[in-house]
Amino acid sequence: MAAHLRCCVSLMTALVALAVAAACGSSSPPTPSPGPGNGESITGRERLGWDQPAPDAVELATFRYAIYVDGARSEIADASCATSTGTGGFPCSGRLPTMTNGAHTLELAAFTDTPGTGLVESVRSAPLRVTVNGVSAGQTSTIADGDLVTTADGLRLRVDVLHDGLVEPSTLAIAGDGRVFVGSRSGEVAIVDGTGATESLPAGAGAILSIALSPTFARDRFVYLTQADSASGDFRTARYRELRGRLGERMVVLQNGPASAEPAAVLRFGPDARLYAAFDDGDSNDAASRMSEWSGKVLRMEPDGRTPDDQA
Repeated sequence: MAAHLRCCVSLMTALVALAVAAACGSSSPPTPSPGPGNGESITGRERLGWDQPAPDAVELATFRYAIYVDGARSEIADASCATSTGTGGFPCSGRLPTMTNGAHTLELAAFTDTPGTGLVESVRSAPLRVTVNGVSAGQTSTIADGDLVTTADGLRLRVDVLHDGLVEPSTLAIAGDGRVFVGSRSGEVAIVDGTGATESLPAGAGAILSIALSPTFARDRFVYLTQADSASGDFRTARYRELRGRLGERMVVLQNGPASAEPAAVLRFGPDARLYAAFDDGDSNDAASRMSEWSGKVLRMEPDGRTPDDQA
């Protein structure tokens, strides 16, 4: 069977066929069997189409479908099948997951998930290679409210969209009152409440890489940000106080060594109420190997940046 990707107008020529289940009495769903169709150029907003063999619509309704993009698994969103069969089976389609620009390898699998037998998945299909060229910076995600996604460890989640249209979101933290603090590489913090409303707050120059809320946020309203300073190229960790949707009273907790060309850092509070900060190596393997340098290290400190008494 030929594999194809279809949009509302036909954009692809490849059709993915799902072969009939092998052994009699087997509870495994059919194994996908794609045909030729390598290297197609797509925008990433098409729907993936395939023919699903099944003895009848009742059994067809028990099948669900997973897609592997470069080995990362997710459930095909918004999958639907026709009520009548064609020459190759029941025509089905589903929305492609979000993909970055460039070449990707897609593999399909059919699966069932019942209380009695749990998750039973077919062998993955032969790979289908595509090139995505329609994603631009700041493009709104194609994930929709109510979509089902599956994590790498098999946890199945339903998507509730709180807010969209954020530019380069990079990190988030959830407060006890339900508000979500979202940091972006544009250097802003957006506070999203339970209704989807957003308050954008300038947080100084530099991409925001990580956000952490004080363990006692309900009382002290402290918000911690790690940024890559756009002027100096160094990491900076600062504490702010949030008040009625505004960040103020900045105090620099830690100013340390150079960030890499593509900066990465993580900021978290541990169960001991200490602040833990991890930084990339600043594009220097030598710095990461030296204990005198903070590059490529995980640092433990008091919330105000002091060294804890138990490690002084």
